[in-house]
Amino acid sequence: MTTNESYDVITAVLQQVQKQDVNIKINPTISNSVNFLDITINNTNGQLTASIYHKPTADPYYLPYKSDRPHSIHRNIPYTALVRAACLCSNLHDFHRERLRIHVSLLLNNYRPHFISNHFQRFFQGNTTFSHSIFNNSIIPSTGVNHNNVLVYEANRQDIEQIRISQYNLKIQKEQMRRMLLYGSKEQTDEEEIINDRQLSDPSVHILDDHYTDCTKSVIMEPQHTINGSPLNFVEIFNHNYEQAKLFRSITTHIESTILYQTSKDMLARLHRITTIAKHIDPTTPFGGINMIFLGDFVQYPPVLDRPLYSNILSPTDTLANTLNTINQTHRQRNIT
Repeated sequence: MTTNESYDVITAVLQQVQKQDVNIKINPTISNSVNFLDITINNTNGQLTASIYHKPTADPYYLPYKSDRPHSIHRNIPYTALVRAACLCSNLHDFHRERLRIHVSLLLNNYRPHFISNHFQRFFQGNTTFSHSIFNNSIIPSTGVNHNNVLVYEANRQDIEQIRISQYNLKIQKEQMRRMLLYGSKEQTDEEEIINDRQLSDPSVHILDDHYTDCTKSVIMEPQHTINGSPLNFVEIFNHNYEQAKLFRSITTHIESTILYQTSKDMLARLHRITTIAKHIDPTTPFGGINMIFLGDFVQYPPVLDRPLYSNILSPTDTLANTLNTINQTHRQRNIT
């Protein structure tokens, strides 16, 4: 609704409408921007512009369905998304930004790039005038519509592929660090899986690096390294100096005791496997020879490694029968090795 009436006149009309139904709550406000359903309307120097509204609390890259069927069954999703963007966006800049958002959303939902390009092309072929005006107003100059179309698409695809490669490298490097902590061996980190090089150069990775720095400060005993006067965090040291990795591996192989509280049989079995592999000890040695200190109600745990946990408690007079005695229930929580 557009009107040239004053604010007082509009308010009086809205109050009259509100009296007709007590369930209608109208709160009139004055602003240069308003969000209604899935559209945003802005008043810029007297010019009304419209674009698609995305709720800040919603998933930024969701699709309007969730199904396990093949993507070919939902082949109209890319086409209808572009039609919706063309209907709601009043200028080319907002449409171009929404088109990029649709492209990324489809990629993150495992749509193939070739599948996306075919249905995007189907939209622009059916709207030649619309497509011509879009590409002529894009930031990439070109004399031909088709040539410009290819340039714009390839540039966007290259950026998206670079993001996916960076995410893949980050995932592999996190897996390498996890294996390094578990096995204490560089040979089992599968470094050849990384695309391009091994260095962490993506700025988005440094956020994750800072997250890991605090949890490794107590392990790294050497002072902070510097290269050309710039301090390096743990991951950067690992990339530039393999001696740091050797130091970390030597520290983890000399762990003498571990404290556990309220764990399960399955996790104890996994811990036994990790410790025996990390310390290169025969699997028949319980927990790789590490002194395990259990805190809490140890009776609930079944025997692990063919021997019950209660057989090696601090008090040699304790037995399973005594432990299960309800009279001594207040003394069930104790330390055992």
